[in-house]
Amino acid sequence: MTYASSKQQANLRAVFCVAAEICHRGAWADVVIKPPSLVMAGREKGQLKVAIRVNMRRSGDWQPGLPKDSDPKADFRILVDTEGDKIPDDGDYYIVSETEFRRWVLDDHERNTRPYGGQRALGGNSNHKRVTISDARKLDRGWDALGIF
Repeated sequence: MTYASSKQQANLRAVFCVAAEICHRGAWADVVIKPPSLVMAGREKGQLKVAIRVNMRRSGDWQPGLPKDSDPKADFRILVDTEGDKIPDDGDYYIVSETEFRRWVLDDHERNTRPYGGQRALGGNSNHKRVTISDARKLDRGWDALGIF
């Protein structure tokens, strides 16, 4: 039998926390557990309207990978703060349109690597983007942005 790693379990917990929060707020959510996991949500069962990618952090900053064209299509990205393995509450979710998030990540990556010939000054060929709490707060559009409540 194969078991998920601690990180995979934490990521799945964040996905299920997002789905539970959506249901708690009165909408419907389904979880697609196929890496990367997605939350599909809508006003009612059978009327799923938005696809949501979830990133979580337990400490430090979020480290999402740089977006690729082959990534499953999503409408929104939700950054979940589970620092110290806490159960997230209302202030621990940051909701961003996926288009805005992708543009922000790619623009920032290009701006930071251009002076170094397309490589990072530190970290070599890393394909991850650091997202701080401050960044998440600036990007956050709130739950109503999902348009399903």
